[in-house]
Amino acid sequence: MQALARSERELALRQDRLEYVVNEIDEARLKPGEEERLNHERKLLANAEKLSMLSGAAYTRLYEGADDQPSIMDALSEVVKTLAQLERLDETLVESRETTEQAFYLLEDVARTLGSYRDEIEFNPERLQAVEQRLDLIFKLKRKYGDSIDDILAAADQARTELEEIAHAEERLRELAAIEEKLLRQIGELGLELS
Repeated sequence: MQALARSERELALRQDRLEYVVNEIDEARLKPGEEERLNHERKLLANAEKLSMLSGAAYTRLYEGADDQPSIMDALSEVVKTLAQLERLDETLVESRETTEQAFYLLEDVARTLGSYRDEIEFNPERLQAVEQRLDLIFKLKRKYGDSIDDILAAADQARTELEEIAHAEERLRELAAIEEKLLRQIGELGLELS
């Protein structure tokens, strides 16, 4: 009741502050987990050239070979063929051939994945700048309202709740006064009984 009965000026100042908090956070349109996704994207965008070079080098070594040497896939294919010939002469090598074939197919999948990965790497300085700006906004909001996006969103919810209380302060004050009056009557009645 005391909190609700504060002066109108105090309530108006508090209401303005709470509305500012809610508007600032709502305008940011934060999403849970967004900061982690943005940090990951920033890391990829900032290192796009290195990622492209490394994935390209691995793909080349697996599929195309380097320095007049056959590719790893070509060499492994030859090993599989040789083991198949050995298997015809000695059946105990079946497992070795099968394992080598599985390794060949797994490496083939890795090579395809690396090729696709390399082709999808994005060199986009504008996007990197946009991500940096968004992360800066999140950092500033975290300094004001909490250690995480969840904390910031919770601060907005708390401000909304308090705004709702301020908006209905008079109604709530009347309800509390009625409850107080009822409790005082009960105390009086109990006091009479005790005496």
